[in-house]
Amino acid sequence: MGRLREVPDWEARFDLVEGFLCRRLADSAPPPREVEWAWRQLVRSGGRVRVRALARELGWSPRRLIDRFRDQVGLPPKAVARVIRFDRAVTALSSGTPRIAEVAAACGYADQAHLARDVRALGGITPGELVSGNFVQDAADAAA
Repeated sequence: MGRLREVPDWEARFDLVEGFLCRRLADSAPPPREVEWAWRQLVRSGGRVRVRALARELGWSPRRLIDRFRDQVGLPPKAVARVIRFDRAVTALSSGTPRIAEVAAACGYADQAHLARDVRALGGITPGELVSGNFVQDAADAAA
């Protein structure tokens, strides 16, 4: 987590997380087909599919899916869905899309406040700072 905070650029942060996950996958046995399928469904849906729906499609209990997924990926499927939604929102907001409520709806958030909570929790800034780009300068100033 400390390394992520040290990186002032969102693209570099996502690259760091992706690299970590790729190394973790490379070091492990191939995931069960069911976990791989669940991962693809999460990515394809933009993090909008519910864990219960995935479990039902697999013929598994939600608990079984959560446990197997966490064993293979390192996070439960709900957390992965949250990161996927956050990634989509950051991309949209970073591109200068000023309509935060529209981004929230398009990325699967219940409302603008839900998006704002995730941006603060996962990014340490507000959606407005993300749209304005001020966070990059603030991070550089803090590092100096």
